[in-house]
Amino acid sequence: MKKEMIVQFVCFETVMGFDEFVVQWERYAKKLLSRKADDVTLLQEAEVKNKYKYISLNTCGSDDFNFVFMKGRLSDHFPEGGVKVVQAGGYMPLQMNGQHNKGNDDIKIFAFITDARKGPDLYKEVEGYRKMNIYEAYYESCRYAYIIEFFTQEINAAGIVSQIKNISPGTETAMYRESMVVYE
Repeated sequence: MKKEMIVQFVCFETVMGFDEFVVQWERYAKKLLSRKADDVTLLQEAEVKNKYKYISLNTCGSDDFNFVFMKGRLSDHFPEGGVKVVQAGGYMPLQMNGQHNKGNDDIKIFAFITDARKGPDLYKEVEGYRKMNIYEAYYESCRYAYIIEFFTQEINAAGIVSQIKNISPGTETAMYRESMVVYE
């Protein structure tokens, strides 16, 4: 793990299907790479009832962390319409055990922790995951204090979400599958 690595989380609210959405998303991913992002990964939602249908993880070094997915506010829209873009902010990895890679069958469960007092150690007690990544807000203006990513088999996903809700009722959770779209 590189301590100087920053991961920008950009969330998308849309009713678009994957094929339609990814065409628009790819144009913006290419712009990010020209702004010193080391790689850009798109996660596809596994359950439609989550708030964010897609999440993009944009990685760069802390010295280069001056990019944003779209200029302007924390919330914006694609120019073509139909997609609300929500900037969750830049996060420093505290623990990186899971890797994003094409062809991985794992479900990724994200816990979006707003209460900084409920630190990440509470979530290490969750059972049923294979690997865990923990991200801590890099700036005070980040939407969440921590984002915790659990890698698990689909059969364990609902149980993990239930455990997260027991640890911290009201915590936003979302299940995603990794798409086949990764730019490096």
